[in-house]
This record gives sequence, structure tokens and C-alpha cells, in this order.
Amino acid sequence: MKKIADSKPLNKSELIQSFPMISPTAIQERDGEFVIIGKFCLIASLGGNRWDVWLCNPKNLIKGLSTRKLNVLLENLQQEAGFTVLVGEAYTKVQGTELIENNLDLMGIRKRRQITEERRKALVEQAGKLRERKYAA
Repeated sequence: MKKIADSKPLNKSELIQSFPMISPTAIQERDGEFVIIGKFCLIASLGGNRWDVWLCNPKNLIKGLSTRKLNVLLENLQQEAGFTVLVGEAYTKVQGTELIENNLDLMGIRKRRQITEERRKALVEQAGKLRERKYAA
């Protein structure tokens, strides 16, 4: 039997390093471990760059996803290893981060905010004006 060297789940900072394109607000603690929560999924680390991807309704696990929504998700996900489909949910285990990174929008996972250089300059200028107004009063 092959033993995986790093078989413990990742903490929040390690998850942020593994997925730099995901917003830190999408990574939350649930049942004592940090998971990535999307609108239609829960993703947990199994350690060793393995991931448990669960297509479900994270806000109401009992209600689950509609059959139509689940079928659309499964049809559009690019995955060689098949999902195990249950009523209102589906799950699989994947090696690597490609499936997750390529389907952030589809699974409803929040992306990290990207501020353009123009917008950053405008925000700095706005902060400077507010600072001047504060000291002028």
C-alpha cells in the first residue's frame, strides 16, 4: 500500500497559497476543517494535492440541488474521472487543482478581486483628497 507523505488537510493560509485566484472569503471553516465554499459546491483538501469536490447546495445540504442544475453542472465540468451522482448532489476525488481552477465560475466560487492600475491610482488620489479634507477642517 502506497503512503502519501502529506496526508493532512490544509489550513486557511495553505489553501490561499494553493489557489491564489480564489477569494479568501470563499475559504471558510466548516466542521473543524477549512473548505472552499462556492454557490454550488464544497471542496475539501484530502492532503497530498488531492481534493474532494462535492456538488451540492452548501446553504441547505438537505434540500440539495435540483436535478436540472446538477445535470447542467455535470455536463459542463471537464472531468475524466466520473462523479458519483446521488439525489441532489454529486461527488468525486481529484488529483491536482486543474478541475477547480478551470471551473470557478461554473461552481460559483468567488474569485480574488483584481484591481487595475488605473483604479488603484484613482483610489490613492481619492484617499489623498479625503486626508486633505480631514486636516483642513
